Formats: sequence, structure tokens, C-alpha cells
Amino acid sequence: MEKLCKIILSQILKIDDVELTVAIGDSQIRLFDTPDFELQAMLTGQPQ
Repeated sequence: MEKLCKIILSQILKIDDVELTVAIGDSQIRLFDTPDFELQAMLTGQPQ
């Protein structure tokens, strides 16, 4: 499931070699190792 989510999200976001962790419990998607900090903040709901 996690591998599938990584593939889908990397294709949608057009980000290569990004580490994704999907926390299904709170439906929260966190992106790490991406240079797009605004995208990261938007998806995690965390301010810079």
C-alpha cells in the first residue's frame, strides 16, 4: 500500500526520488526531501 501511494503521488506531483510517508490514521500526507517548501507546507499543513 505504501509503495503504491509513493508511486501514485510521485507521478501526480512529478517529483522523482521523493520519500513519502503516508499516515492513513489521520489522512495526512507528509513529503520529505523536496525542494518545494511551499508544496511541502501545503500538504503537511505545517507553516515554515
